[in-house]
Amino acid sequence: MLNKAFNRLTGFADVEQRGNVIIISGVSASTLSRDMKYIWNTSKIASSMFIKATWSEIRIPTFFALEFQYILRKLIDSRGLYTSKRILKNVVEEVTKEILLNGADSWSSFSYGGCSLIYDCDIAERLSTPSELKKNKGGENHPNKNETWLDCQTRALTQAYRKVMRHKRNLVG
Repeated sequence: MLNKAFNRLTGFADVEQRGNVIIISGVSASTLSRDMKYIWNTSKIASSMFIKATWSEIRIPTFFALEFQYILRKLIDSRGLYTSKRILKNVVEEVTKEILLNGADSWSSFSYGGCSLIYDCDIAERLSTPSELKKNKGGENHPNKNETWLDCQTRALTQAYRKVMRHKRNLVG
């Protein structure tokens, strides 16, 4: 309890995943809800998204992770809010690291750490066209002279993440 209050005062927030729930500690749900209502003129977003909302903790389903990240990024870019931008930035970073990257520090760590495909033949099959797959002997050869298949997967994951976030921004605002 005291730890959550300290996190709020210092601008730190803890993010963890338990099953299908993301738990964000150190953020006031009422303040964040008020800021969301200020930006979007509705309280339905927060009430639909938050499973549990207290003065120092918010719980949301994991399938809202991308939407929640978008909302926080939009709040960071806004003025006249009650929630600290330092806390919002910290939560965005932690949600990315803990939830989307499954605890890895980056998409490279995600890929090389075994959180995605690990065998060259599997990566080649997922990322290559049939002619490229044949040219590279089903993943036995490197995709090009500068990259391994894990590098290629890292680049693909990074690009996919950026594309999803760009489309989220376009859809919502």
